[in-house]
This record gives sequence, C-alpha cells and structure tokens, in this order.
Amino acid sequence: MGILPGTHLRIIRVAPLGSTIEVADAQGQSFALRQKELEAMTCDPVAMPLVSELLMLGQTYRVRSLLGGKTFRLRMEREGLTKGELIQIRKTGTKPIPVYLVDQDRQVELGGGEARKIIVEVICHEPRD
Repeated sequence: MGILPGTHLRIIRVAPLGSTIEVADAQGQSFALRQKELEAMTCDPVAMPLVSELLMLGQTYRVRSLLGGKTFRLRMEREGLTKGELIQIRKTGTKPIPVYLVDQDRQVELGGGEARKIIVEVICHEPRD
C-alpha cells in the first residue's frame, strides 16, 4: 500500500510518545506512520495535534477534535475547550502548556498528554469585501 500525491489523510490518534501517528484515508483504510515517514512526506497540514512543531505563535486555530475518552472530553468541556473553540498559542517551551481561548478571552493550562489529544486546524483570515 502506498500514499499517492493529493491523498487526504485524517489523524486518528497519536501514540503516547508521539513517534507514531495512526491515519486514515478517504476510503477509511487506516495505517500507522512513523516519524521518519512523516518527515519524508511533502504535505500541507490541515489539522495537527496541539503539541505539533508546526504550530505558530499568535496564529488562531479551531479545535477540530478531542481524541481522548469520555472523562477527558468532560474535563476539557469544564475548562471551556470544546470542538469548534478558537484558540491561540502565545508561548512555547513551558509546562504546563498555556492555551488562550479566543472567544472566552481567558487562558487555560494543559499538560503535554492532554495537548497531544487535541487536534486543531488552521483558521485562515482573509480580507472580506
């Protein structure tokens, strides 16, 4: 099995140490990619884990999905971090990870394991006519 140019992959889950990512294609076929395989791919990420090195400071992202179980999702909901929420990363390299909730005008702090389970997508701000 191979991946052809133009194939859209969806992240299913990230391994606990982040070295392997399970992805699925549009037909629902799922497989795992190692970090070296990911590095060899030329792609435009649409969505990524909140701990991705591709995240840029000050960029606005939308929470696309929460990969944890029911307890994790309920805990994130209590923090105000739900699917569709707009967030920003304003500081990197700190533990816990500070996440700014744009619509709520407040910040929450997440552990690395929590942040790994949160998949975000880039929000493009284009001028409106």
